[in-house]
Amino acid sequence: MTLLIPDHHMTGAEISNGGISAWGPKCDFPLNAFFSKETVDYLIRTAADYPVKYRDIDRVAEAEMLIWKFEDGSGESRFFVSSIMSIGPVRKMPDWLKASSQL
Repeated sequence: MTLLIPDHHMTGAEISNGGISAWGPKCDFPLNAFFSKETVDYLIRTAADYPVKYRDIDRVAEAEMLIWKFEDGSGESRFFVSSIMSIGPVRKMPDWLKASSQL
């Protein structure tokens, strides 16, 4: 998965993932993924020096993650990231993500 990782942990009424968004290959919308605060802090620290940024806001990383899928009261699928198997920087912005940054 491609992760967009901010420089700082973000919180708020509409933010349940620390500000991190997880994107599947060639997907035009992010996975509705939840991360624990500890996982968010780890990802932010790890990606701090990654060179590629999306819209000059988020660092771009590739990660393998263990994800638990569940449904909440709304009946909508939700995803909880239970562990990060590996993470690393991307060498260049993926074409599908580059195209979405022009919107």
